[in-house]
Amino acid sequence: MPLLKKIAVLLWALALFPLTVFASDLTISNVELIYNRDTSKEVSVKFDLSWKHAWHSEKNYDAAWIIVKFLQDDNGYRHALLAGGGHAVLRNNLSDASRPAIKVAGDRVGCFIYPGATHRGPVDWTIRVALDTALLANRNFNLDNARIAVYGSEMVYIPAGVFTLGDPDTTALRFGAFYRADDAGKPAGLFKITAEKTLVNIGAAKDRLCYRTDTGYEGDRSGSLSAEFPKGYQAFYMMKYELAQGEYAAFLNSLSREQSQPRANFGGKGYYRLRGALKIEHDIYVAASPQRPCNFISWDDACAFADWVGLRPMTELEFTKAGRGPNEPLAHEYPWGTASKAQLARVVAENDELIMSNGMNEGQLTDKNREVFGASYYWVMDLAGSLWERVITVGDSLGRAFLGTHGDGRVNYYGFANNADWPKGDTEIGGFGFRGGGYYEHQRAYSEFNPHSPIAYRRFGAWAGGNRTHAYGSRFVRTAE
Repeated sequence: MPLLKKIAVLLWALALFPLTVFASDLTISNVELIYNRDTSKEVSVKFDLSWKHAWHSEKNYDAAWIIVKFLQDDNGYRHALLAGGGHAVLRNNLSDASRPAIKVAGDRVGCFIYPGATHRGPVDWTIRVALDTALLANRNFNLDNARIAVYGSEMVYIPAGVFTLGDPDTTALRFGAFYRADDAGKPAGLFKITAEKTLVNIGAAKDRLCYRTDTGYEGDRSGSLSAEFPKGYQAFYMMKYELAQGEYAAFLNSLSREQSQPRANFGGKGYYRLRGALKIEHDIYVAASPQRPCNFISWDDACAFADWVGLRPMTELEFTKAGRGPNEPLAHEYPWGTASKAQLARVVAENDELIMSNGMNEGQLTDKNREVFGASYYWVMDLAGSLWERVITVGDSLGRAFLGTHGDGRVNYYGFANNADWPKGDTEIGGFGFRGGGYYEHQRAYSEFNPHSPIAYRRFGAWAGGNRTHAYGSRFVRTAE
């Protein structure tokens, strides 16, 4: 019985540009939809997946998070759930590469694909992923009038385990660093996270998680974190890089007219002068620098993208875990494991691109030289510097109400995220804050937060402000199963 095939090559982070300089070199190509037109009992998508600097070590691994959508031009898209089984590795295109593992998420919104054994170097696989056929029975969806699209983003696996909040340098207390309180609410040491499904009380009482509130942007120093609040102890995946401008353009291009209008993030004064690179050409969103970190996105923009891609915002505690790992904190410690920026070669160049100024590439990254690359304990890039990281705060009731739900791949009619537990709004309503520091402009004087901030510094950890601005970005996570 003949199979009907439709072919579309769509690169998630390149927004229809050829792959030349995207940071992770992750490529999805030769995308092919296969289904049996007569029986409609099987539908799958075949594609080639590759990236240069993959690894699987004793500590952790990197992975591609893969989602599938059917594009319907001005009518937006339909998110395709994956089938529970039937996925296959059709070919390993590199003789020395590890065979991949395919792990479908429990909600079947997407899957992780990663080196299945010890590996370091490029990967290139031909994959077949089976889709849920229920979509074919939907009267409002015609497969013949849709184009298949496969998107992917490089993620880093953060293993489960104990880690520590705070900084042993008392200077950090002036910047809102966490500590374990004594009977009078004074610092009595650092605070360890030793379990996930446990209650964490906050405030100026014995053994509670506490912090100073010198400016008011650190938080209200009250309440508690429920068992469901993601504390960073459990394993999770984090985007290796901040959301890129090409990724955001691809997101915009999938939306309907109504959805794209509130999410289009360019056009304000200074946008192109301050590293913005998005525009419209022939009714298509394009990114002149698709690999460049995406600034000028608001909190609602970020949440919409996270919902669309099936991920979620990260919490302050997960930010710390991803940066520091299980190590005991050092005084004034940056995510690359030292208190110095002297060896750091990861910079925003005069042409506005985020580069390695010494010409090194990430294939040369090791645990011994990660301070040169600005890489975290788990090799997450740019947790300090580049753009401010938006995080769910523990400093107000809206943030503490976060339950860690994942996006389902579908934004609402007006282009907003649907998750009830995610904070909403950009006008200092609350629920989120900023960590890690951010790059503002060339020749601007460096400070505690421009562009690099130590892991524990959280002076703006509960400031839910800053709408679309040149120094603010986002990255997203997914709880491991």
